[in-house]
Amino acid sequence: MLHAMRDIGGINYIRRSIGTVPELECYIDKWLQKRHAGYQVGYFGFHGDPGSLWLDGKHHVSLEDFEAMIDGRADGRVIHFGSCSVMRASASRGCASSESTPGHAPWSAIAKTSTVISSGPHSNSCCSKH
Repeated sequence: MLHAMRDIGGINYIRRSIGTVPELECYIDKWLQKRHAGYQVGYFGFHGDPGSLWLDGKHHVSLEDFEAMIDGRADGRVIHFGSCSVMRASASRGCASSESTPGHAPWSAIAKTSTVISSGPHSNSCCSKH
């Protein structure tokens, strides 16, 4: 699908597989660097449950922890969770807002994919070569 988007639609993408919290933090940091400003959409394809992403069978990240990783640096970026139930988090937790605040991406935004980060087999070593 990603190759088709690139070949037919001219949509560039970067795909990374992640299995640990440090890898997720590393790739979020890289995605939010100025040199990757053209990759405005982050598609996070993980399993999930209300309020959290499952990176693999052992590691999960709450939406609050995910937001802390972004730390207000996602101004102008869109975050899409391709995950089961993640957005079913209680609105009282502040996770299901459809409006953004300065520096924070709206949780419910959906758009064309430029950056794909997903769970799965991962042999890439974050922050060593990438």
